Amino acid sequence: MRLWIAEKPSVARAIANALGITSRDANCITCSNNNTVTWCFGHMLELESPDYYLSDDVPEKKNGNGKLWRMQDLPIVPAVWKHVVKKEAAAQLKMIKKLLSSADEVVNCGDPDREGQLLVDEILEEYHCKAKVKRYWCNAVDDISVRRAVADLRDNSDYTGMRDAARARACADWLVGMNMTRTLTVASGRLVTDGRVQSSPLNLVVERDTAIENFQPSPYFNLFAVFSSGGSSFRAKFVPEEGMAGLDAEGRLIDEAAAKNIADAVKAGKAAVAGYEHALKKSAQPLALSLSDMQSEASARWGYGAEEVLNTVQALYEKKLLSYPRTDCRYLPTVQQADIGKVLSAIAGTADSLKDAVKDADSSIRTAVWNDSKTTAHHAIVPTSTSGTLGSEKERNIYTLAAERYLAQFYPAAEYYDTKITVTASGNKFTASGKTPVKAGWQAVTKSAAAKDREKDDDSGEESQTLPELMEGQSLTCSNTEVKTAKTKPPKRFTEGTLIRAMENIAQYADDPTSKKILKDGDGIGTSATRAGIISELKTRGFLETQGKNIVSTEVGRAAAAAISPRFRTPALTAVFEKMMTEIEQGTKTIQIFIDSQVRVIRQELDELSRKKITMPAEKRKPAGAMRRPGRTGKRK
Repeated sequence: MRLWIAEKPSVARAIANALGITSRDANCITCSNNNTVTWCFGHMLELESPDYYLSDDVPEKKNGNGKLWRMQDLPIVPAVWKHVVKKEAAAQLKMIKKLLSSADEVVNCGDPDREGQLLVDEILEEYHCKAKVKRYWCNAVDDISVRRAVADLRDNSDYTGMRDAARARACADWLVGMNMTRTLTVASGRLVTDGRVQSSPLNLVVERDTAIENFQPSPYFNLFAVFSSGGSSFRAKFVPEEGMAGLDAEGRLIDEAAAKNIADAVKAGKAAVAGYEHALKKSAQPLALSLSDMQSEASARWGYGAEEVLNTVQALYEKKLLSYPRTDCRYLPTVQQADIGKVLSAIAGTADSLKDAVKDADSSIRTAVWNDSKTTAHHAIVPTSTSGTLGSEKERNIYTLAAERYLAQFYPAAEYYDTKITVTASGNKFTASGKTPVKAGWQAVTKSAAAKDREKDDDSGEESQTLPELMEGQSLTCSNTEVKTAKTKPPKRFTEGTLIRAMENIAQYADDPTSKKILKDGDGIGTSATRAGIISELKTRGFLETQGKNIVSTEVGRAAAAAISPRFRTPALTAVFEKMMTEIEQGTKTIQIFIDSQVRVIRQELDELSRKKITMPAEKRKPAGAMRRPGRTGKRK
């Protein structure tokens, strides 16, 4: 028998359909030609808790919820890493174990990435699989892609580097999270969770809140002039010359007297057009939505939380109305072009508000969203070819968001005239710019309110205007000048949507150029599947809380961030992890070298913390357990 083990039921069903289903069971699908397909529910094995590795003489807590946390037992470093079956996965794993005993060949059908490789491989290792193992490699579940991948199986041993990189990451995160959480909790007398994926986003919020609270506004001045030619006039903004007196470090004019002197000189002197650009430009259709895009847009439009959005997209996925939600991809595979007509019909049948937009869509248009080389383990979130009923306002909003972005792919590019005028007046430079819409194109379908929310919010005083046709050298007269006082503004507070985006693009918060480059090529903090959960966990711990649309740090969160070492709360650790994982995947480093390096860092941190006093605010709420399985105990082997 050839046994196919998929990462999730939906992939298993797609493979089974390609193989030819003969019968179904609760835990597997029997197919023609002696094929059997079964599935996982993500990672079904997890690393044992620290208690498992402690000696039998470590006393139990009074409440019986595991062993006491003591400094003398740290650091906990497993000599041999032990896995345990997740409770909710026990029945499925029992079936997989039984099927493995009868398999002559196994096909690893994990997602085509590091975690997908490890997810199935660790099951094969746990049950000592001796059968030959192949690798199924596919990032879509449409019939064409699946059949192509089924016919092109590879050798699973070609992907051991990816497996080892994922395993190294899991073990290193365990070492940091388990040891540093216990250390800080014992030292402070209250629960302080520490770990790469939680500490960094917590620190981002704390630093942002601190910057806002410590911000001191500074006044500066914007100078405007109204220039005329014939019967036309327009407003232009003064552009300070680099190095001129009266500017601050950001090039803003902070000398009001200088601004007024320039205004008087411009009004009394001569002016002419120094440059004139008038060009027809196009705005290309936006890509489809990843989960972080969806969370960011929904946060800006409706104030939805990240986990709230994920749960809604998941519900729509289970209704078969949207594609797989936990994706960081914005592209679509070209094989899905065959389903365009069906998807458009499904949108019209599901969202009444989009029926007219579907009628006007041109399904022959092909945009940059169709790109096989950029589709990852999963493609972007888009409507499926199934129509159905949207049960709540939240479902309607989220479905429409995805549907509008999909529909935008079948409208032409938006067109507009972009005009830029440069004026010299009494030796001073002024500029004006304006856009004149020509064709709405895709913008008639999706006009994101979030786009306005993301625009730079300043006191420039510039206004949207239609500019006249001019020629270089043309004389102008100045009819009016205005000096406007403005003040610098603090950075905006994070929302759950913008925090998700910051976690995804963590490279922009790295100070070290080397770390910045590594992080730019990586996946950020967490994954599309886990970022919402990370934020939710930080709120559960009482470290973060929501205020309207914003997410802010609490007193406890700030104290925790201060207690956590800069090694673990800044993006640098993720850069180190990514660099080492890449080297492990390429075979130039081993897992043990990586683990040993993290153990050395942890020992250094323990030594430093032993000489510090950590003070935490009194608890205002009962915290969740320090770990997912705080009470798990077991005998060492």
